[in-house]
Amino acid sequence: EPEVAHAALTALAQLGSAEDAPRLAAFLEDRRALLREAAAAGLGRMGPTARDTVRALLEDRQARRREYGALAAAQSSDLATLALLDGALKDRAPAVRLSALRALNAVQEPLKKDRARFKPAVASLADSDKDPRVRALAAGVLAAGGF
Repeated sequence: EPEVAHAALTALAQLGSAEDAPRLAAFLEDRRALLREAAAAGLGRMGPTARDTVRALLEDRQARRREYGALAAAQSSDLATLALLDGALKDRAPAVRLSALRALNAVQEPLKKDRARFKPAVASLADSDKDPRVRALAAGVLAAGGF
C-alpha cells in the first residue's frame, strides 16, 4: 500500500496543478516517512506551481514542516522557489538549518550553479552557528564544494 501511495504522489507531482499542492502537503503529516518525503520532493518537482505552498511550509510554526519545506525548495526546478532556502538557512530551529544544508545536495541539475548564492550563508553557519552539528555540517558542505 505505501508503494502505491508513493507512486500516486509522484504522479500527482508530475501532472498536478497549483490546486493539487495542498493535497501533496497533507501527506507531510503521514506516519510513514516514505510518503512524507515523497510529498516534500513532489512539491519541489511541481516548481513554481507549488511555490506558495512551499513558502507556507517554510513559515509554519512547526519545525518539522519547515524541514520539509526546505527539502521541497531544494528539489524545485524553479529559481524563485529555490531562493526560499535562504530563510531555512537562517531558521531559529537547528533541525531546519540542518535540513536546509542537507537539501543543498538535492538541488536539481539546471540550478546547481545557482547554489553559489547560498555560499555566504553556509560560510556564516560554519563559522558561528550556536549549534555544533550545524557548524560541522556547514563546514562539510563548504569542503565538498559545488559552489
